[in-house]
Amino acid sequence: MPTLADLQPGNYASQYLCPSCHQALYTQLQSQREVCLTPGCAQWPAEYSSVVNAHEEQAPGVYKQLEAQLTRIRESVQRCNLASLRRFAHEVRRAMAQALFRTGGMRLSEWHAVAELLVLTQNEPSTRLHTAGHEDTSTFAAILQQTSEWARRQRFMEDLRTGRYRMLRQQDGKIDDRVFGLKYLIAIQSSERAL
Repeated sequence: MPTLADLQPGNYASQYLCPSCHQALYTQLQSQREVCLTPGCAQWPAEYSSVVNAHEEQAPGVYKQLEAQLTRIRESVQRCNLASLRRFAHEVRRAMAQALFRTGGMRLSEWHAVAELLVLTQNEPSTRLHTAGHEDTSTFAAILQQTSEWARRQRFMEDLRTGRYRMLRQQDGKIDDRVFGLKYLIAIQSSERAL
């Protein structure tokens, strides 16, 4: 039986850890190439110089774009009849839940987008709840699509900040657009999709 000392980093091998430094391995999402992104590790990919820092102070343009996108969504929400928009969002969420029970699967990203849209409608003053505004379901669907795209980009930036995903800077200083994901995270996501 293994002891606690046996489970210390460096004392065991795993397909998800670098054999040189025993830190987490990453997989390039398109090619499935495995690399170690620990600075100074012998397994560091030679064609790259560093990991891109995705924090707001290092990438203000991206965060300004996200804020502008959210502002456009809020403006679209303000032009709608809030009661009708909320009813639409709840109907979409109910249909997703019913599909989950029928098929056993659901896209969590869509579920989260509906939740984000409902939060945006809750941020509007309740005095606007029954005022005139757009009541067209195609307008509501377009707002939901915009919210979904914004939420997807927001989650991606969070994944970059937390290290679940990484983007790398090439030796010439340019940012490579290929994305690397934690190897064990990719395995977990693959098994979830199979359910």
